[in-house]
Amino acid sequence: TCMLLDRDGRSVWVGYNGDMLNDLACIVHFDGYTVKKRFNKTDGLTANRITAIARDSSENIWFASDNEVAVLRDTKLTTYFKDSDGGKFGACKALFVDRSGSVWSYFDNGIAQFDGSSWKLFDSVAVSPDLPYAMSSQAHIIQDKSGTVWFGTEGSGLLAYKDNRWYQFTTCDGLPGNTIHGCALDNKDNLWVLTEHGIAMRKFDENAHNNIRRNFI
Repeated sequence: TCMLLDRDGRSVWVGYNGDMLNDLACIVHFDGYTVKKRFNKTDGLTANRITAIARDSSENIWFASDNEVAVLRDTKLTTYFKDSDGGKFGACKALFVDRSGSVWSYFDNGIAQFDGSSWKLFDSVAVSPDLPYAMSSQAHIIQDKSGTVWFGTEGSGLLAYKDNRWYQFTTCDGLPGNTIHGCALDNKDNLWVLTEHGIAMRKFDENAHNNIRRNFI
């Protein structure tokens, strides 16, 4: 089950697994008293579990499942399938929409970017050799004001994507640990990272990477 607080601050969007009787996933909008909206197979969903929910800058709500990513614009649900054979990407584990409108997802086989019309998969060759083993259901994705998109992994530190290039930050760069439990930005856009061995902070820099090692405090 996954959940997202609605923009009204009182209701929630909830995605959950299908039950053993009908094996259908369902998305509901719940205000604490009643279900305001409900989406399931009759609305175009084909998966039996919802794995992640995100909101974009236009207040559209995005949902990820094993088979597809769907977006709710006003009252219309539109579904985008990842690939024709269903095996290239694997299951989705996290979802994030950046300021340009690109949708980022962790999948079993790498990190994928959806630009609104097509998917691009970044695999271990493009990003990091141990990428397939670093994707976690607790993955964290965040974007700073320079446009850099940061990805927390399970055992491979932080990954950063900017200007079509990937960078990796580990304990060699000052992180206390390489398993990331959380990421946040403060009001100066400094990046705070919670690892299994402590907390680190990286002061905001327009460049995602530089020649200074141990740039996490």
